[in-house]
Amino acid sequence: MANQIPASHADLLQADREAFAVLCTVMADGSRQATPVLFVLAAGRLRLNPARGRTSDRTMAARPVVALGILDPQEPQRHLPVLGRVVGVEEEGGRAHIDRLAEEHMGKATHPGPVTERRVIYTIEATAVQAMS
Repeated sequence: MANQIPASHADLLQADREAFAVLCTVMADGSRQATPVLFVLAAGRLRLNPARGRTSDRTMAARPVVALGILDPQEPQRHLPVLGRVVGVEEEGGRAHIDRLAEEHMGKATHPGPVTERRVIYTIEATAVQAMS
């Protein structure tokens, strides 16, 4: 994915940036569902971390095609739409991963969600990226 990101928008993917993404998935009835998510770019792929059992977890597991909108927190009209597909799912290290994302994106030592949640790391490979300003 890194080679698909225009230089003009590469800053939106920096780990210390307070940018969130809006994850869009497809429900069983074909309708769409959108959720704000923390993310990180690792090895050219986006990694997200929903809680096990939440709608985004269930829909990505059932239908692994997604769309994301990565928004510039200072200028929301400047954003990066990404179409992609799930290429990996893992639970091991999920809690540490979400806490690291919370620290990088929100400046918090731990993610504010319940510590009893089982976190799942989804790896997304981009199939199309478009820079919007």
